[in-house]
Formats: sequence, structure tokens, C-alpha cells
Amino acid sequence: MKNEAAIPLPVGRRTRLPIAAHASRPWRIHELTAGFRVEDVWALATPGARGDFPRLVHLIASGDPSQSGSRATRALWRIRWAIGELLGWDRAGSGEGVGSPTLRERLPADLRTAPSGPNFTAAPFTPLYLIDDEFAAEIANRTMHGVLHLGWVPDGTGGYRGQMAVLVKANGMLGAAYMSAIRPFRHRVVYPALIRRVEREWRARTGEMWLVLYDAECGLCKWLLAWLLRRDRVGRLRPIALQRPEAGELLADLESAERMGSWHLISPAGGRSSGGAAIPALLELLPRGRHAAALIARFPRLVEAGYRWIAERRARLARLVPESAKRRASEQIQQRERMLEKLAADLDRG
Repeated sequence: MKNEAAIPLPVGRRTRLPIAAHASRPWRIHELTAGFRVEDVWALATPGARGDFPRLVHLIASGDPSQSGSRATRALWRIRWAIGELLGWDRAGSGEGVGSPTLRERLPADLRTAPSGPNFTAAPFTPLYLIDDEFAAEIANRTMHGVLHLGWVPDGTGGYRGQMAVLVKANGMLGAAYMSAIRPFRHRVVYPALIRRVEREWRARTGEMWLVLYDAECGLCKWLLAWLLRRDRVGRLRPIALQRPEAGELLADLESAERMGSWHLISPAGGRSSGGAAIPALLELLPRGRHAAALIARFPRLVEAGYRWIAERRARLARLVPESAKRRASEQIQQRERMLEKLAADLDRG
């Protein structure tokens, strides 16, 4: 592992880094990309140990951008593929003779004999090399020659995290115009959606998730939970219905009435809080929720009393929520549960 300075990153916060964060590190990719422009550098909140880097590479390579949880991202990718097919941008050999030849021809001997890394499931990238702390893959078409670079960098706490860079060499005026046109979409839609998926799946695979145990027969509870999940864009929360056997195992020390009489929040370390006492910790996990969490934490008795008042009247309060909103809430919760179950199954197989 290279001797490099750490760049601390608050976990759960997606951060676009300055170009120097990539350019200043002694990556091997620098030997291959003369003439390429570093378009973007992003920090990934994927905390891990020294040897966890291949897991991150496989996670990113297995993604399908056209199946993103973001509707905007799915739409953008489908439009791009349709335009590319119509204009012949992505036909075999369409990138050759316009920009640089494949970077595999430039690989030094040690990288040529190193593993190339996993093939991409859906994205049109070809892997170049995979070493202890670096992975690179390339894409070439009529508009540009691009490189996706992943690095494994110290996080300042004794561990490591991912860093992603995108390098591009535009093919002529068409390529330059294309890259300029898609720049705002990359920064505001495509990359944030990709990074959310990676960070969410990384937490699911490493057990770094907060468990929210809720009453699946309570319409108000599900409506509130769905509201929280929509704001949990980085995927820290895993909903588990109190009616499921897994919930019984997690709350085995509680009587049935205690389990069903409240909602419960369990941290990745196993700490548990319930009812009103769990609200500050939950708010801490949400964007811009820290100030609200700090405020209500000063009044624990008042918060608990307010929570109990709502809990005792939840059946009546649920009538105020439109049935259509309850159905959407159920669908959103089920979508998160199915996604996490699929990840667990994939992890068991892998």
C-alpha cells in the first residue's frame, strides 16, 4: 500500500473532491493517461480495512445504471443509449482511430500481468488492471475515451475508504460539446445516484446499517417510516417489521407487549433505543437533522410524553392519512426490504 496522506471524510456524506485529491497521489494510472483530463473526483463513504478494496471494485462493476433507483438516472441512461444507437456512437470500433487506442497497449509489464479485475455487468467499461489499492477501466466511443479509476485511500481513522475519479479525452469538437452538455447531469444526477447506490450496498454488505423495527399493521407507522426512508438517501436505515421472526430474535429480552408497544432503533454496534428516546438518534442520521436532534435531546421527558400521546392514538390518527398515501408508503418500505434481501442473497452466494 502506498504511503499517502489521509483525507478524513464524514461517513454518509457524499463529497466531490478537488482534482488535486487524485492528481497528487502516486497512482499508477498517471503513467497511462497523458492527454486525459480529470473531470471529477469523488470520495466514497465506504469505510473498510486494508484488504477490502476488491469488494468495492466488484460492487461497482456489478451495478446497472439503467436500473438505478433514481428515475432521473434511469431516464438519462436510456436516452443516452437510444441516441448512441441512433447515431452509431457505441458501435464496435467507433472509438478507434478517433482518440487514443486502448490503454491496454500502454500497460507496463507488471500491470499487464496483474489481474484485470471484474467485468462490468451492464456498464460499457473494459477493465484494465486491479492491484492492492487501484482499479482502472476504460470506455471508448465516438464522443470520447474515458477512464474510471478507483482508489483505496486512508481515511484518517486507521481504516480506508474509496475514491473515484473520472478521466476523459474528448474526441474532436463533437466530444468536447458532448462532455460540456452532460456536465450538469453528471454532477447533479448521475454520480450522486451512483454513489448513493454504492454506499448503501456497502453498508448492507458490511453490516453498517441502523435497524428500524416498526409495526407493519399500523398505517400511521408505515407512513412515517416511508417519509424517513425517502430522506435516508444514503441508505442507512433498514426497516424490519415487528411481526417478523427476525424482530423477535433482536428483541428477545423484551416481553411481547413491550416489543409491540413501541418502535425500536438498533445501531450497527447493537445499541438499542425505543420510543421517544430513539428519536434524537434517528434524526442524527438524516440530512440536516443534527440541529433538531440536539434540540429535542434537551427535553427527553417532553419528547417521550409526546411520542406516547401519538402512539396511544395512532389508530385514530391513521385515519387522517389518505389511503393512497398509505399504499405508497407500503410500496416504498417493501422496495427497501426487497433490495436489502437481494443484497443479502447476493452476499451469501458470493
